Amino acid sequence: MTQLEEATLPITGMTCANCVATVERALDRAPGVLESRVNYASERATVRFDPDTTTLEAVASAVERVGYGAVIADEEELEAVEAELRASEEASQWRAFVVGVAFTAPLFVVSMARDFGLLPDWSQQLWVDLAMWVAATPVQFYVGWGFYIGARNALRNRAANMDVLVALGSSVAYAYSVAVVVAKAMDSGLLGHHVYFETSALIITLIKLGKLLEVRARGRTGVAIRELLDLQPPTACLVHDGEERVVPVDDVVVGDELLVRPGDRVPVDGVIVDGASTVDESMLTGESLPVERGVGDEVHASRAGPTGAQAR
Repeated sequence: MTQLEEATLPITGMTCANCVATVERALDRAPGVLESRVNYASERATVRFDPDTTTLEAVASAVERVGYGAVIADEEELEAVEAELRASEEASQWRAFVVGVAFTAPLFVVSMARDFGLLPDWSQQLWVDLAMWVAATPVQFYVGWGFYIGARNALRNRAANMDVLVALGSSVAYAYSVAVVVAKAMDSGLLGHHVYFETSALIITLIKLGKLLEVRARGRTGVAIRELLDLQPPTACLVHDGEERVVPVDDVVVGDELLVRPGDRVPVDGVIVDGASTVDESMLTGESLPVERGVGDEVHASRAGPTGAQAR
């Protein structure tokens, strides 16, 4: 029987939970893939596949065909690759946001001041509308380009996500405003005289700010999760027929009896079968003082272990 393999792939281009479902569907349909799990918070896909039927490159291609990216990296390089991807994405989001603010701020001020009658009559002239058109264009098609890409991917996969709404809403405001300007240039008042360039620019810039904050939050959350995982000890002391043997924690199975010495961390979740002590569970419960644990009590992985006696 073929030995199945499991791999973790960093996924790029996801913008919402709907993207997660799309990537999972693509992986599940790929030949040779038996199981897949995609996590939006960590931006990772964990895949179990048959190496005789498919390759990791083919699995990554299945993700790319639906409009997202999958990075193949060794286990040792995975965190470094993800950190590099997050830094690159944050820098890209920051550049786009700065451009958005630079063009949207004056556009918004002029538009609002004109609407409230705070500017003289020259503000109603055609050249002002043309200037607003020029200012809104880089916001629409540079700052907002990522929304168009996300909307295209979603629609191509017969789904709808937030990118579709943003792209549609901002495009309608922008296109209508362009039509108004063109009509005014032709001395036609058929579409009225009010433009909404500041509306489309403001929608995109504010949501881009949300994207920037989201990228930063996800990066910090990923670091915190990895730090928590690092608290789990790599080995455990296995007790079998009265003999103690140190084994990798991944080799521990349900039913094994482990020995946790004073000062050690609890390697896996379990139930105390012998001994009693105090355990620091502050990271789990918020309680700063160690709590008493004895036979029959549950203990959880990565908590600070016994401080006074051995426990199993």
